[in-house]
Amino acid sequence: MPDRPAAALRFEAIGTSWSITALTPLEHARAAILATVEDFDRTYSRFRPDSLIRQFRDQGGTVGFPPDAVAMFALIDQLHDATGGAFDPTIAAALEHLGYNEHYTLTPSPGVPPPALGWSSIARTGSTLTSTVPVLLDIGALGKGRLVDLIATLLREADVENFIIDASGDVLAAGSCQPRVGLEDPRAPGHLIGALSLRSHALCASAINRRTWGEGLHHILDARTSQPVTDVVATWVSAASTMLADALATALFFTDPDHLREHFVFEFARLHADHHADASPAFRTVITAPRSP
Repeated sequence: MPDRPAAALRFEAIGTSWSITALTPLEHARAAILATVEDFDRTYSRFRPDSLIRQFRDQGGTVGFPPDAVAMFALIDQLHDATGGAFDPTIAAALEHLGYNEHYTLTPSPGVPPPALGWSSIARTGSTLTSTVPVLLDIGALGKGRLVDLIATLLREADVENFIIDASGDVLAAGSCQPRVGLEDPRAPGHLIGALSLRSHALCASAINRRTWGEGLHHILDARTSQPVTDVVATWVSAASTMLADALATALFFTDPDHLREHFVFEFARLHADHHADASPAFRTVITAPRSP
């Protein structure tokens, strides 16, 4: 940032820590931000018994989500097609089977995880979903990014133009705020394989060590197999919207980046299990060699 931040707002939301810094006061936007966070969590959390997501699981049938859901559902449509079904929010049942459930038991159930019901089996009209059977959805692959974008809209409506939103590593910079964000090697905490300067863009990262609870058990599952991915260990994506960067950071675990770049505009870096990295031009110039395992 070119100047010292004039204001900061920190809070916990959707299971992680958030920080908003700006060059102008934030207090007048605080109530609207926290209300938006609560509404989002009450709508989309699969861990809250009072959420719409849980209502859809418990009852099936038809559930109307807020109009904002249209943007998320449309991106899910695109990525479900672009990844050959690997990106699919109905993977939630497999996550729960593996122990990542509302009680955080972190203990896998016996047997193999159930197959994903399939996003294409759910009928969608605008923001309304219809299923003939109850189904649990997990929108974690893009939900945090979408909430960052919603908060950014609130800030601009409150005449806050220069800000940084940091949702535990998912970062959006706006206006004259241009932070330099480090790319941490997930297998060597504290060691950076590079750093990227953000200029009115978002940067989202995902890694298999972000939520892990046992040998080979983590939160990034390929819906085609209902199993945790193994070939890629970390991804970073920069894009114009945080929702897109967040979603693509997951999609890159199981889809060739060149294929995704035929459909979306973004820059990326990936760290593979064999410890080599690949990257698009914007990242290639800032990445150093990862440490050996």
